[in-house]
Amino acid sequence: MLWEVYPRFLDCGYTSSLFWESSLDEIIDLIESHNRIQEVKIKDEENKIKTNIILNQVLAKQISEFIVLSFPGVDAKPTPLSTYFPDLFKEEKDVENDDEVKKQLAINKAKMEEFAFWHNQKRKEAKK
Repeated sequence: MLWEVYPRFLDCGYTSSLFWESSLDEIIDLIESHNRIQEVKIKDEENKIKTNIILNQVLAKQISEFIVLSFPGVDAKPTPLSTYFPDLFKEEKDVENDDEVKKQLAINKAKMEEFAFWHNQKRKEAKK
């Protein structure tokens, strides 16, 4: 039995001298402890990956909303962050400078209209 446990013990990162100085129960405890620590690390890594996926999805949705809001004639508000993360924004009801957002949207709409105007002008000139 010792020769079966010995490679696993070394794979856990322990030294061979510790193996020979420990009892079988101690060796089993050390291996089980190492396995529990590895399981926690794996779960933490999975949680980080899930968090990144959620954040990327929210970012993509926010970007698409702001793009749509920059088109002329669209009158809506972007989804506030407190909708996505209510625990993080309990105190702040997501008053992210509504005036600044409206000004930026107006500027973006004006830029899009100007671009469309000049683009259409170039197309008309190209047809002639």
